[in-house]
Amino acid sequence: EVRKTKGEEQQSGGTAGAALQEGNQEDEDVEKKLKAVAEADAAAKRAAEAAEQKAREEVMRKARAEADRRMKEDALRKQREEEAQQRRAREEQEQARKAAERKAKEQADRERKLKE
Repeated sequence: EVRKTKGEEQQSGGTAGAALQEGNQEDEDVEKKLKAVAEADAAAKRAAEAAEQKAREEVMRKARAEADRRMKEDALRKQREEEAQQRRAREEQEQARKAAERKAKEQADRERKLKE
């Protein structure tokens, strides 16, 4: 059996300690990398969620704008229809008035002729 001298024992102990310290450093590095990956993943998720929310808001904004546009078009169309209906009613009243005046004049002419 070979016995190590005190210097050899310290040296081998130092080597083991250095290896242990190196292993611990590698573990810390791996943990840091895992933490960085997890943070990057979380940031990517937040960015994706924000992009999805922005897209949903844009779709809703466009839908509201389209609904507003249609409501305005419908209101304008109804207004035009009402104006056209009122114009037709005025024209019909004017025609009826002219027809009544013409008949009254014809009647007055007939009566005048009869008197003559």
